[in-house]
Amino acid sequence: MGHEIATTTNTADESRVQRKQQFMDQVYVPVQDLDQQTKEYLLASGLIPERFEVPLRNLRMETGIFCEANLALLKEDRELSDAYYALGGAQTVQWEGKEVPMSTIEPALEDSDRAKREEALLRIEMLEHTIMNDLPQIVAVDAFQHWVYEHPEQGSDPDACRATWWGLSQRFFPSIDWSGYEEIASSGWQFVHVYGDPFYYIEYAYAILGALQIWENYLRDPAQAIRQYREALALGATKHLPELYAAAGASFVFDDAVLQRVARLISETIGQLEQGLSLAEKSA
Repeated sequence: MGHEIATTTNTADESRVQRKQQFMDQVYVPVQDLDQQTKEYLLASGLIPERFEVPLRNLRMETGIFCEANLALLKEDRELSDAYYALGGAQTVQWEGKEVPMSTIEPALEDSDRAKREEALLRIEMLEHTIMNDLPQIVAVDAFQHWVYEHPEQGSDPDACRATWWGLSQRFFPSIDWSGYEEIASSGWQFVHVYGDPFYYIEYAYAILGALQIWENYLRDPAQAIRQYREALALGATKHLPELYAAAGASFVFDDAVLQRVARLISETIGQLEQGLSLAEKSA
């Protein structure tokens, strides 16, 4: 984890990259085989510690799909992920007449000069909007990665990826007029999750929906919402995910009913905030 943090906080430092690479070659990849042996010994023992059913289920799955021949691919996958992060870390913006890394202008958000805060926020949002746009963006990425792995040859062709993403953009963002910016719109598929952590991205949507449901509970009964949330956290990995959500007072679903509920919650809250601002301006 230390090498991961070091290389992602400063992607231009080659010495950090080399130290991480040395760790991967000499420690991480070799230890995977030993880790597999340890898991097999534990499963063969027949031991089932109390509240350990879910972790044991995961261990059975992991040992079942382990293949020593894939260790070289694991190493290559990590190297490609690092290269991707290096490209992202090299992104810059024009700020006060200079070209600087995007992260260096974030402190300006706390500047006492309101105009400077607004300008900094606008610039960051313009860049971040290309990689994240809440639930529609998450669902679009999930649909894209399903296409990639169902059509591996086309999923390796940048032109086919651009065409597919363009179609998904029209489907999930129908209100956006991309006239004159079609090339930009069709290049939004480049998410490291798709190739580095397949089918992980949709978890962000479930996390958002879970958080919104807990927030809704908090608005009704703060004490109970916090108690349920803490109880869910205390269960850790001893329960399946739907059971953890239920313990927290939420539903592990992604259907129309839940989406309409949280959309209504957000809409009503925005309306209340706007009304409050309006009253404040009138009384000022």
